[in-house]
Amino acid sequence: MTFRSEEWINQNRYRAYPFVEDSNRQSVAGGLLLTDNCIVDASLVSYDTNLTGLRLLSLAVAPAGTAVTFTFRAATTDMTIIVPGGFSGTYEGRVLVTAGSRLLRLLRVRFAEGVPVLAATPAYQGNTYTFAAAYLEPAVSVQQLNTRVSSVNGYTGKIYFADGANSYISLLPDQNILRISAAVGAGLGVSCEPLGGGPPTSCDEALYYINGQHPDWLGRFTIRGAAGLIVDTDPPNNKLILRTSISLDKPACKDPTEI
Repeated sequence: MTFRSEEWINQNRYRAYPFVEDSNRQSVAGGLLLTDNCIVDASLVSYDTNLTGLRLLSLAVAPAGTAVTFTFRAATTDMTIIVPGGFSGTYEGRVLVTAGSRLLRLLRVRFAEGVPVLAATPAYQGNTYTFAAAYLEPAVSVQQLNTRVSSVNGYTGKIYFADGANSYISLLPDQNILRISAAVGAGLGVSCEPLGGGPPTSCDEALYYINGQHPDWLGRFTIRGAAGLIVDTDPPNNKLILRTSISLDKPACKDPTEI
């Protein structure tokens, strides 16, 4: 799954982002300085409260360098991602924080080649390093209330869509159609318009996320209807149609004033 275009990710290998520019990535004891090419993107979504101060709390390198465990903290919530020590390219880890069936936090972090280098360094293996002020500025930090999750890949309740690179979303209520339209510079993703003019290159996904859930690496989402709801596709017209079925009986409905 991708947050941004690969070109943008590659640029992050040579700059502080997603860390705040002047954040301190030197470990407290002074034994490790986290390089730019270790963490190249981050996304945080909070569903119950506004969170501030996302930071890297610690990292621990396995004795044989087989994995590196990163712990992040937002407010009073700690979130841990275990990254394999020998991956190539980039590796994406995520943490879902839930309370019963309710989704509270979704953290996603993209790691790059600096992590395998760190894991393979004998001086770091078997050690834990803490950080006092390694603050991040995540790509997405929004508050969405009354969203419930029934499993890792399924949502019920209110659903929030966010438009991606060079696109915007509009609803046609009279036709029950959700329209995704192209527009240069629109959306949350990185703009496709090249600086030197000419045709767009590498546009990333059209839908950036649904309730914080990003698409797969091809930009695809799987949308299923719950009881009484049918999800139809109309590929020739690029439409997604939601409609009720005969199984949606009266007990399953609510008066609009009760919602």
